Amino acid sequence: MKRWPGGETSGMSVWMDERLIPAAPRRLSSPLLIGMLMVPTICVWFFLRRGYPSSLRRAAFSYAGILFTVGLLGSLGGR
Repeated sequence: MKRWPGGETSGMSVWMDERLIPAAPRRLSSPLLIGMLMVPTICVWFFLRRGYPSSLRRAAFSYAGILFTVGLLGSLGGR
């Protein structure tokens, strides 16, 4: 196992024989889905963890961004 300077191993990935072993794929869990529907600006950051596919990340950040924009425009339009 390759060690980083200082002797510690990386907590983000595992190196073996100079090859990076990918993280196990993650699936969208029910609590995370419910959290995304209720408070997307907070729960969207959980999709940055390793293992989530980039398509799921894009969809989650797009959904959160659209809701944020609609909320912002709604609050500015009422003045």
